Amino acid sequence: MVEAYVLVQTDVGRADQVASALAELDGVLAADAVTGPYDVVVHIGARPVDDLGALCWARSPWCRGS
Repeated sequence: MVEAYVLVQTDVGRADQVASALAELDGVLAADAVTGPYDVVVHIGARPVDDLGALCWARSPWCRGS
């Protein structure tokens, strides 16, 4: 399995809600609200490597700029 981390910025006060919603998606191994310049760290995984890019781009609204 190929794994990656996606850093997400959210609207103020929405990090927990966004992390919870992302954690339910196929291919998402974990999603955690954090503090700092990014609000959510999403751990994604796919097999084979080509599917990792497809997973990210299929959800491009939360994957912009990664």
